Amino acid sequence: MLSIEEIKKQYPNDIHKFERGLLREYLQILILEIIFSSNISTKLSFLGGTCLRIVHGIKRFSEDLDFDNKEMSSKEFTSLAKKIEQELQRQGFDVETSVTEKKAIHCHVKFSNILFENKLSNIKTEKIDIQIDTFSQGYEYESELYLLNKFNVFKQIRVTPKEIILSQKLWTITQRSRAKGRDFYDILYLLQNTKPDIGFLSLKFGVSNWDEAREKILEGIEGIDLDSM
Repeated sequence: MLSIEEIKKQYPNDIHKFERGLLREYLQILILEIIFSSNISTKLSFLGGTCLRIVHGIKRFSEDLDFDNKEMSSKEFTSLAKKIEQELQRQGFDVETSVTEKKAIHCHVKFSNILFENKLSNIKTEKIDIQIDTFSQGYEYESELYLLNKFNVFKQIRVTPKEIILSQKLWTITQRSRAKGRDFYDILYLLQNTKPDIGFLSLKFGVSNWDEAREKILEGIEGIDLDSM
Protein backbone atom coordinates (compact mmCIF):
# COMPACT_ATOMS: atom_id res chain seq x y z
CA MET A 1 0.00 0.00 0.00
CA LEU A 2 1.44 3.35 -1.09
CA SER A 3 0.90 6.74 0.53
CA ILE A 4 -0.23 9.71 -1.56
CA GLU A 5 3.31 11.10 -1.44
CA GLU A 6 4.68 7.86 -2.88
CA ILE A 7 1.95 7.81 -5.52
CA LYS A 8 2.74 11.37 -6.63
CA LYS A 9 6.32 10.37 -7.42
CA GLN A 10 4.96 8.37 -10.38
CA TYR A 11 3.39 11.45 -11.99
CA PRO A 12 4.55 14.78 -13.47
CA ASN A 13 4.69 17.67 -10.99
CA ASP A 14 1.96 19.63 -12.77
CA ILE A 15 -0.76 17.17 -11.72
CA HIS A 16 0.35 16.61 -8.12
CA LYS A 17 -2.40 18.99 -6.98
CA PHE A 18 -5.04 16.46 -8.07
CA GLU A 19 -4.34 14.26 -5.07
CA ARG A 20 -7.72 12.57 -4.88
CA GLY A 21 -7.63 11.75 -8.57
CA LEU A 22 -4.14 10.27 -8.26
CA LEU A 23 -5.13 8.19 -5.23
CA ARG A 24 -8.24 6.90 -7.01
CA GLU A 25 -6.20 5.99 -10.08
CA TYR A 26 -3.72 4.05 -7.94
CA LEU A 27 -6.61 2.05 -6.49
CA GLN A 28 -8.11 1.52 -9.95
CA ILE A 29 -4.83 0.05 -11.17
CA LEU A 30 -4.68 -2.33 -8.21
CA ILE A 31 -8.23 -3.46 -8.96
CA LEU A 32 -7.40 -3.99 -12.63
CA GLU A 33 -4.48 -6.20 -11.65
CA ILE A 34 -6.75 -8.35 -9.49
CA ILE A 35 -9.44 -8.61 -12.17
CA PHE A 36 -7.05 -9.64 -14.93
CA SER A 37 -5.31 -12.14 -12.68
CA SER A 38 -8.60 -14.04 -12.60
CA ASN A 39 -9.33 -16.87 -15.02
CA ILE A 40 -12.72 -15.41 -15.88
CA SER A 41 -11.25 -12.07 -16.95
CA THR A 42 -11.34 -13.35 -20.55
CA LYS A 43 -15.04 -12.51 -20.41
CA LEU A 44 -14.32 -8.82 -19.80
CA SER A 45 -12.90 -6.06 -21.98
CA PHE A 46 -11.85 -2.75 -20.39
CA LEU A 47 -13.40 0.36 -21.94
CA GLY A 48 -14.75 3.79 -21.01
CA GLY A 49 -13.17 6.95 -19.68
CA THR A 50 -10.84 5.26 -17.21
CA CYS A 51 -9.53 3.06 -20.02
CA LEU A 52 -8.80 6.19 -22.04
CA ARG A 53 -7.01 7.66 -19.04
CA ILE A 54 -4.91 4.66 -17.98
CA VAL A 55 -4.24 3.07 -21.38
CA HIS A 56 -4.27 6.04 -23.77
CA GLY A 57 -3.20 8.93 -21.55
CA ILE A 58 -6.19 11.24 -21.76
CA LYS A 59 -5.78 14.08 -19.26
CA ARG A 60 -9.21 13.72 -17.68
CA PHE A 61 -9.38 11.64 -14.50
CA SER A 62 -12.25 9.16 -14.47
CA GLU A 63 -14.08 7.61 -11.53
CA ASP A 64 -15.44 4.22 -12.59
CA LEU A 65 -14.08 1.05 -14.17
CA ASP A 66 -16.22 0.04 -17.16
CA PHE A 67 -16.13 -3.30 -18.95
CA ASP A 68 -17.83 -4.90 -21.91
CA ASN A 69 -19.40 -8.08 -20.58
CA LYS A 70 -18.73 -11.03 -22.85
CA GLU A 71 -21.08 -13.58 -21.28
CA MET A 72 -19.95 -13.29 -17.68
CA SER A 73 -22.78 -14.40 -15.40
CA SER A 74 -23.96 -12.59 -12.29
CA LYS A 75 -22.62 -15.47 -10.21
CA GLU A 76 -19.18 -15.18 -11.80
CA PHE A 77 -19.14 -11.41 -11.33
CA THR A 78 -20.12 -11.74 -7.68
CA SER A 79 -17.31 -14.25 -7.20
CA LEU A 80 -14.89 -11.82 -8.85
CA ALA A 81 -16.08 -9.01 -6.56
CA LYS A 82 -15.37 -11.16 -3.52
CA LYS A 83 -11.90 -11.93 -4.87
CA ILE A 84 -11.24 -8.18 -5.29
CA GLU A 85 -12.32 -7.55 -1.71
CA GLN A 86 -10.20 -10.37 -0.28
CA GLU A 87 -7.07 -9.45 -2.23
CA LEU A 88 -7.30 -5.76 -1.32
CA GLN A 89 -7.78 -6.70 2.32
CA ARG A 90 -4.73 -8.93 2.07
CA GLN A 91 -2.79 -5.90 0.82
CA GLY A 92 -3.82 -4.00 3.94
CA PHE A 93 -6.80 -1.95 2.78
CA ASP A 94 -9.96 -1.48 4.82
CA VAL A 95 -12.40 -2.29 2.03
CA GLU A 96 -15.79 -3.81 1.36
CA THR A 97 -17.65 -4.67 -1.84
CA SER A 98 -21.32 -4.90 -2.78
CA VAL A 99 -22.90 -6.11 -6.02
CA THR A 100 -26.16 -4.94 -7.61
CA GLU A 101 -27.78 -5.71 -10.93
CA LYS A 102 -30.09 -3.45 -12.92
CA LYS A 103 -29.58 -3.68 -16.68
CA ALA A 104 -25.82 -3.68 -16.03
CA ILE A 105 -24.02 -5.49 -13.20
CA HIS A 106 -22.38 -3.12 -10.73
CA CYS A 107 -19.86 -3.59 -7.97
CA HIS A 108 -19.07 -0.87 -5.43
CA VAL A 109 -15.59 -1.12 -3.93
CA LYS A 110 -15.56 1.13 -0.86
CA PHE A 111 -12.27 2.06 0.80
CA SER A 112 -12.50 3.29 4.40
CA ASN A 113 -9.96 5.46 6.25
CA ILE A 114 -7.67 5.95 3.24
CA LEU A 115 -8.63 9.60 2.65
CA PHE A 116 -8.24 10.49 6.33
CA GLU A 117 -4.95 8.61 6.68
CA ASN A 118 -3.51 10.46 3.68
CA LYS A 119 -4.74 13.82 5.04
CA LEU A 120 -7.09 14.28 2.10
CA SER A 121 -10.16 14.54 4.32
CA ASN A 122 -10.91 15.81 7.80
CA ILE A 123 -13.75 13.32 8.05
CA LYS A 124 -12.48 9.97 9.26
CA THR A 125 -15.51 8.08 7.96
CA GLU A 126 -15.35 9.46 4.39
CA LYS A 127 -14.83 6.67 1.86
CA ILE A 128 -13.60 6.34 -1.70
CA ASP A 129 -16.14 4.42 -3.77
CA ILE A 130 -14.88 2.89 -7.01
CA GLN A 131 -17.71 1.48 -9.08
CA ILE A 132 -17.11 -1.41 -11.46
CA ASP A 133 -19.72 -1.62 -14.23
CA THR A 134 -20.10 -4.41 -16.75
CA PHE A 135 -22.63 -4.41 -19.56
CA SER A 136 -22.72 -6.26 -22.87
CA GLN A 137 -22.27 -3.99 -25.87
CA GLY A 138 -23.85 -6.69 -28.05
CA TYR A 139 -21.15 -6.35 -30.69
CA GLU A 140 -18.41 -8.81 -31.57
CA TYR A 141 -14.81 -7.58 -31.84
CA GLU A 142 -11.29 -8.61 -30.88
CA SER A 143 -10.01 -7.08 -27.66
CA GLU A 144 -6.47 -5.75 -27.63
CA LEU A 145 -3.80 -6.57 -25.08
CA TYR A 146 -2.15 -3.80 -23.07
CA LEU A 147 0.70 -4.16 -20.60
CA LEU A 148 -0.20 -2.35 -17.40
CA ASN A 149 3.09 -1.27 -15.82
CA LYS A 150 2.77 1.11 -12.89
CA PHE A 151 3.01 1.03 -9.07
CA ASN A 152 4.81 -2.32 -9.20
CA VAL A 153 1.86 -3.70 -11.17
CA PHE A 154 2.99 -5.60 -14.25
CA LYS A 155 -0.06 -7.22 -15.82
CA GLN A 156 -1.41 -7.78 -19.32
CA ILE A 157 -5.02 -6.62 -19.57
CA ARG A 158 -7.71 -6.91 -22.25
CA VAL A 159 -8.89 -3.56 -23.62
CA THR A 160 -11.50 -2.50 -26.13
CA PRO A 161 -10.08 -0.87 -29.30
CA LYS A 162 -10.33 2.92 -29.47
CA GLU A 163 -12.57 2.68 -32.54
CA ILE A 164 -15.17 0.80 -30.51
CA ILE A 165 -14.85 3.14 -27.51
CA LEU A 166 -15.39 6.15 -29.78
CA SER A 167 -18.42 4.54 -31.41
CA GLN A 168 -19.85 3.58 -28.02
CA LYS A 169 -19.40 7.17 -26.83
CA LEU A 170 -21.15 8.50 -29.95
CA TRP A 171 -24.05 6.14 -29.29
CA THR A 172 -24.16 7.07 -25.61
CA ILE A 173 -24.55 10.82 -26.16
CA THR A 174 -27.74 10.17 -28.13
CA GLN A 175 -29.18 7.98 -25.37
CA ARG A 176 -28.59 9.99 -22.20
CA SER A 177 -31.52 11.93 -20.77
CA ARG A 178 -29.00 14.52 -19.59
CA ALA A 179 -25.81 15.35 -21.48
CA LYS A 180 -22.49 14.86 -19.72
CA GLY A 181 -19.51 16.98 -20.65
CA ARG A 182 -17.10 14.12 -20.09
CA ASP A 183 -18.58 12.22 -23.07
CA PHE A 184 -17.95 15.13 -25.41
CA TYR A 185 -14.45 15.63 -23.99
CA ASP A 186 -13.62 11.98 -24.67
CA ILE A 187 -15.12 12.08 -28.16
CA LEU A 188 -13.11 15.17 -29.14
CA TYR A 189 -9.97 13.53 -27.79
CA LEU A 190 -10.56 10.33 -29.77
CA LEU A 191 -11.51 12.07 -33.01
CA GLN A 192 -8.00 13.52 -33.22
CA ASN A 193 -6.60 10.17 -34.36
CA THR A 194 -9.41 7.61 -34.37
CA LYS A 195 -12.22 6.72 -36.76
CA PRO A 196 -15.48 5.22 -35.52
CA ASP A 197 -16.24 1.56 -36.09
CA ILE A 198 -18.98 1.61 -38.73
CA GLY A 199 -20.12 -1.90 -37.84
CA PHE A 200 -20.88 -0.82 -34.27
CA LEU A 201 -22.69 2.32 -35.41
CA SER A 202 -24.65 0.34 -37.99
CA LEU A 203 -25.81 -2.07 -35.31
CA LYS A 204 -26.85 0.64 -32.87
CA PHE A 205 -28.32 3.22 -35.24
CA GLY A 206 -29.60 0.91 -37.98
CA VAL A 207 -27.57 2.67 -40.68
CA SER A 208 -25.21 1.48 -43.40
CA ASN A 209 -22.53 4.19 -43.58
CA TRP A 210 -20.89 7.03 -41.68
CA ASP A 211 -22.93 9.80 -43.31
CA GLU A 212 -26.16 8.18 -42.13
CA ALA A 213 -24.69 7.59 -38.67
CA ARG A 214 -23.59 11.21 -38.42
CA GLU A 215 -27.12 12.37 -39.22
CA LYS A 216 -28.51 10.13 -36.47
CA ILE A 217 -25.94 11.47 -33.99
CA LEU A 218 -26.71 15.10 -34.85
CA GLU A 219 -30.43 14.41 -34.49
CA GLY A 220 -29.79 12.74 -31.14
CA ILE A 221 -27.90 15.67 -29.66
CA GLU A 222 -30.04 18.42 -31.18
CA GLY A 223 -31.02 20.88 -28.51
CA ILE A 224 -28.15 20.13 -26.15
CA ASP A 225 -26.65 23.29 -24.68
CA LEU A 226 -22.92 22.52 -24.71
CA ASP A 227 -22.13 25.73 -22.83
CA SER A 228 -24.17 24.54 -19.85
CA MET A 229 -22.12 21.37 -19.32
